[in-house]
Amino acid sequence: MTDVFAKGRVLLDKFERNCREYYRHHEFVCLDETLINCFASNNCDFLVFMPDKPGQMGIFFYTLADVKDRFFTRIIPKVKRSISEKERKIETKEIVINITEDLHNSARSVCADRGFSAIDIAEELYEKRLTYVGTIMKNRRGLPTKAVKNAHFKEREVLSTEFYWKQNSPVMCLSYKAKKNKNVLLISTEHDQPTIDDTYRSKPDVILYYNEQRCAVDVVNHMLRDTKCQSKTDSWEFILFTFLLDLGSINAMTFLKYAKKLTGIERRSFTKNLIMQLCMPFLKIRSKLPYLKSQTKLAIRDIRAKHDPDYVNDARPEGMKNTPAKCYLCMEDILNMKPGVDKRKKTKNTKPVSWYCPKCNIAVCPKHRAKLIPSLQIVCDNCYLGK
Repeated sequence: MTDVFAKGRVLLDKFERNCREYYRHHEFVCLDETLINCFASNNCDFLVFMPDKPGQMGIFFYTLADVKDRFFTRIIPKVKRSISEKERKIETKEIVINITEDLHNSARSVCADRGFSAIDIAEELYEKRLTYVGTIMKNRRGLPTKAVKNAHFKEREVLSTEFYWKQNSPVMCLSYKAKKNKNVLLISTEHDQPTIDDTYRSKPDVILYYNEQRCAVDVVNHMLRDTKCQSKTDSWEFILFTFLLDLGSINAMTFLKYAKKLTGIERRSFTKNLIMQLCMPFLKIRSKLPYLKSQTKLAIRDIRAKHDPDYVNDARPEGMKNTPAKCYLCMEDILNMKPGVDKRKKTKNTKPVSWYCPKCNIAVCPKHRAKLIPSLQIVCDNCYLGK
């Protein structure tokens, strides 16, 4: 009664639980945001508008992904709206601690952007044996005055870096002047030395490390936009289901890579094979439906014969062996006639036949039958020509 996300909570929790149970993270993880495009404003009270994201409006998720395998293990929807700035800070701290719950006391490194960064969050994660690296906003509490003060920042040279340490704290803060008026602030509990790379724009090692580790969730979001099965609908429950289906295909490819020790798998071919395997049981059921159009039966037969290794020609149920039906080749000829011909009258004048081709199991008239000379078997013209 109190959870507005109750309709999708069970499915999301089961999916997340399986991902957490059967996968173990590497040493680097990334914490970021994911927005699913959704415009179901009538029955969805937790839509979020973000002009910087693709699609701008949708369902907002906090996500945790592995940097090496781009594997999602935690997906938490944002349904509670914070009112004041104080409540928003408490909410962010609870989310970061909750989403990294399985990684506590594992000596892993967490990378996040400025929306999750704070001095107290980094210190609490360090107490739980997790290091933290991320950008931070200049209005956060605990930052040094010189790192935020504009007067001191304008006196510095471009591409200069200043490091700051907090007393009795593992947090190291740095201020990098990337441009004349651009101050880049980062905090880190992973590094403790003021090391600077002299080869590329004099960037410190903390920024180079952050640039390498921060893109895991963004890469998966781009993969989800590239190949997605979402259709136009106003139901946010169906949009959630298609999102989990797309995300499950990405995670399943990682499972396959480690289970069979495969390398160089093409994601597009893997997704296509997965789609065919999921569709085969329903195509088999549909092919046995009575009074199905001949063109639909032929399309199902061709798809199953091409992609189903256990394909057996069972397009017609046992009880319809002698059921009269119209010749499907005659119906194709009528459909391909030029405009101006009365196709409705031609279809009405086509008489049903009771003979079915033994190969494709489709009704055929005597006009479109042929004989296979080696076996003297009578088949339809398409089977004779090998179509």
